[in-house]
Amino acid sequence: MVMNPSKLSRFVTTGARYVLAAVFLFSAIGKLITPSIFVAFVSSIDWLSPINPILLLLTLTTIEVVVAVLLLLPATHKIAGLVSFGVLLLFSGALILTSVGQEPKPCGCFGDLIPESSTNLSLLRNVVLLVLSVLVIGSSMAKH
Repeated sequence: MVMNPSKLSRFVTTGARYVLAAVFLFSAIGKLITPSIFVAFVSSIDWLSPINPILLLLTLTTIEVVVAVLLLLPATHKIAGLVSFGVLLLFSGALILTSVGQEPKPCGCFGDLIPESSTNLSLLRNVVLLVLSVLVIGSSMAKH
């Protein structure tokens, strides 16, 4: 039995939404359970030093939870895709800026839930998530 293209497209984009939502929720929960890794990472970055790391942690985890909820709500696909794309670009840019000319440090993006030591792997993960965001954006634009 072959799935028709319309159903396949819906299946893929629904899967993309659910995967993105799970990653954003997992990231927020991980940072909240073990904030010390993220706080240490932020505290070690000169250009972030004016920002209170705990305030940044709470702000980012709030954004991640909101994005996850928007991704799960049928009426908010387009905005959720756009916001997730923007947030992932911001995270990726920060990873790149912090890794230039320095030893890679664990970003604490997922707290202790997923220990990370490679900036390259974190960036690769973000590229995959950016592609999923584009799928969500594309599917919501195709409906209109």
